[in-house]
Amino acid sequence: MENRINARIVNLKKIKSLKMKTIKKILCCIMLSIVFINCYKEHKTETKIGETGSPKTKIGWHTVVIEQEITAEDMERIGICYSEDETEPTIQDSTVPLANNIATLSNLKENTRYYWRIFMKRTDVLYGETNSFTTRIKPVVETEKINVSTNSATLRGKIIKGYDSTDTTWMRYWDLENERDSVPCYGDSVFNTTLGNLTPQTQYFAQACIINIVGEKVEGNVVSFETFKQECPTVVTLGYSIIDSCTVILCGAITDLGESGYYEKGIVFYFNMNAYTFRAVSEGNFDPGKFCHEETNITKDTCYYQAYAKCLPDTIIYGECKKFTMPSK
Repeated sequence: MENRINARIVNLKKIKSLKMKTIKKILCCIMLSIVFINCYKEHKTETKIGETGSPKTKIGWHTVVIEQEITAEDMERIGICYSEDETEPTIQDSTVPLANNIATLSNLKENTRYYWRIFMKRTDVLYGETNSFTTRIKPVVETEKINVSTNSATLRGKIIKGYDSTDTTWMRYWDLENERDSVPCYGDSVFNTTLGNLTPQTQYFAQACIINIVGEKVEGNVVSFETFKQECPTVVTLGYSIIDSCTVILCGAITDLGESGYYEKGIVFYFNMNAYTFRAVSEGNFDPGKFCHEETNITKDTCYYQAYAKCLPDTIIYGECKKFTMPSK
């Protein structure tokens, strides 16, 4: 009986020892797992990407182009991950490839902040520093017709919202027979252009457009107008000659007197597209030919001008609007 009791005690001690060893193994595995996870997280979020210089971003309304020079070798995948919600985006969020140090993010929401960073993947995933950008507000543009003559028309575009100085403004125009053409416009949130060499008694259509730095386009409403019968003269804006830092000679020409002729000709001079002055020129009497005006005391770097002629009944004919830049003082 005593031997049985002693054997049972020995068995209980062995079982207890085995349980302790098992518990120690489990605890050891747990500790190793915690250490491994922490090390993995540290390795995963640590910035080890060779980023060269600050990123360059071109921001549009729904598209952003990011240029970032990096140093990487033998990587399976290189790109940019981005998110509207996560301040530290991962490859589980939206991603685009980084090719030749350039990535294009498309189909974004306008006027929205996004977070992004570069990632590289081989066996593990490495991430760069987190950056952010805010997409622009998509503009709204209106088209207006200002003045129509025999062979020219002055049109205006207005950016109701979302104006940015990096945008390019254009005026598209066409008639019923010809394909569309485009001319640049001058100004800022209000921009004008004069279409010249139009055909008399012809219906035209025009539309103001904006193109941003990444190539996205916004088109305004379409307006129509009809040029007059050939009664007034044909006016052409010619070139200019800079005399000094504040003086320039601006030229135009009457190439066709039309049926009614004209009673005044000259140059419209603009400091900007909303502030202009008519400079009447008398030489040449009322015959066709070239005429010039000398503009002095110019205080702006960039100015605009166009030739004009006045004919009855109270009609002003314009040549093409042109731009010139004065030399530095």
